Amino acid sequence: MRNGVLGKIIRIIGFLAFLTFAFFLVTWYGISERGNAKYGVTFSTVMARELSLDPRETYDAIVDDLGVRLIRLPVYWSDIEREDGKFDFSEYDYFFARAEEKGVELIPVVGRKLPRWPECHIPEWSKSLSASEFQKRVEDEIRAVVSRYAKSPAVIRWQIENESFHIYGAGCADKKIATADIDAEIALVRSFDSRPIMLTDSGEQG
Repeated sequence: MRNGVLGKIIRIIGFLAFLTFAFFLVTWYGISERGNAKYGVTFSTVMARELSLDPRETYDAIVDDLGVRLIRLPVYWSDIEREDGKFDFSEYDYFFARAEEKGVELIPVVGRKLPRWPECHIPEWSKSLSASEFQKRVEDEIRAVVSRYAKSPAVIRWQIENESFHIYGAGCADKKIATADIDAEIALVRSFDSRPIMLTDSGEQG
């Protein structure tokens, strides 16, 4: 009986050892296959301000102190056109200039629905516009951003909207993004820059 118990223990230990070996084998193989993956961060002026941090100082710390060399940079409509028809790019000019200086690769994000709460980052004055006029002004904002930074060597691709077909967040429910609007925004970006364009998906809808 003792031999039977001992044999069972040995088999269990052997099985666990096999699982451990298999886990490390698969993990090592997976890592080696992803050896060329690039890791970066999303830098948000909105989040910086919510944490009572100066956006420029925070950006510099990410680039200089942490040595990050890939940044997804949401260009918030609510940042650059606080007043109707008056664009102010001074803050983002700084981010792009520092990226070019330090060899940082940028993925600018444009549109009305960008990373970080409340998701729909739109100026106060735009909230009373009709749906058609609102979309026109979104495209005007995208045109202004892309035409300004299309020649920046720091840009490696553009992202249009963020999780555009997953409607959630404050102020987003009545601003659903139609497929035709996304197509128009893609065409607009392509008219200024031939670099890749990316979209993101939340994953909740399959």
